[in-house]
Amino acid sequence: MALALDAIYSGGALPAGPGEFTLRAFLNGRLDLTQAEAVGDMIAATSEEASKRALKQLQGGVRRAVEDLAQLVEKLAVYSELELDFAEEVVELIGLQEKLGIVEAAEVAAQRMLDGYRRARCLREGVKVAITGAPNVGKSSLFNALIGESRAIVHVLPGTTRDVVSGTAIIDGILFEFFDTAGVREAGGEVEEEGIRRGAEVAQRADAVIFVDARDCPTDWSPTTGLIAVRNKSDLPGAATTGRIETSAATGEGIETLKQALVRQVAGENAPSDRTVSRERHYLLVQRTVEALRRGKEALLRREPTEVIAEEWREALNALDEITGKRRLEGLLDTIFGGFCIGK
Repeated sequence: MALALDAIYSGGALPAGPGEFTLRAFLNGRLDLTQAEAVGDMIAATSEEASKRALKQLQGGVRRAVEDLAQLVEKLAVYSELELDFAEEVVELIGLQEKLGIVEAAEVAAQRMLDGYRRARCLREGVKVAITGAPNVGKSSLFNALIGESRAIVHVLPGTTRDVVSGTAIIDGILFEFFDTAGVREAGGEVEEEGIRRGAEVAQRADAVIFVDARDCPTDWSPTTGLIAVRNKSDLPGAATTGRIETSAATGEGIETLKQALVRQVAGENAPSDRTVSRERHYLLVQRTVEALRRGKEALLRREPTEVIAEEWREALNALDEITGKRRLEGLLDTIFGGFCIGK
């Protein structure tokens, strides 16, 4: 194989660069930038849901949403440019209320793309779930039951878990990454104290938190997807607790119920559509569009000069163009295609 490659290269052939074939498809107008990114997502997908999200984006869901939004903004830009051309005649092609109506329609379209972003991102990247609570309430045994293997040490002594332990599981085609954290209590030493601090950080960043055997769920945590209260060790004596999922890592009772509760939080009735953005790059650019639309609307209401208003519509269009790559963006292309494997 090596000899064959040497012969090919000596004849003048060059190895394909990262993402070269997809890059060529983009530069030749066969794919837009969102579709090119979807190719990379399909290559990197670690779950069925991640593959489905990538396929929907490859089929043009996000591109169509951007194009529909851009058409509305283009109307505003065209009217402004024409009014600038006829500035000496003080021509107003359409009235203020009509312009405001187009802006509001654009704002609604943009918000639809943003609604459900965090869920869409979870489906694409995986859902991070922190398991927390007091010491010795069965967090580690619950963690092991959820990932299907004995990775965390389980012991009757409190404070056994000193550092964050992680593991993954595919549930209904969705990748979940679980984090077993140290029990929350007055620390018994510097090592345990550091473990508790790290656990709190993980819970703050998590998409969901499973709070085990909590009499009162904490109110200072605001995870992206939500908090699920669980009473573990339901096989032992004790009254059932209202509003909590009853589980037993020892017998398996309630584990499936807990898994389905997690799935519903990211793929339930309010599951994101194929036009919902799932990449941070897209999210930030749509937000930039929304901000430009807001500023343009405020300028309209204040009857500011057309030049000022037109600049906001241009800014909104520039942000949308960056999403699809409608304009040449050399630095952006290098960043996106540099992460591909050779030749894809």
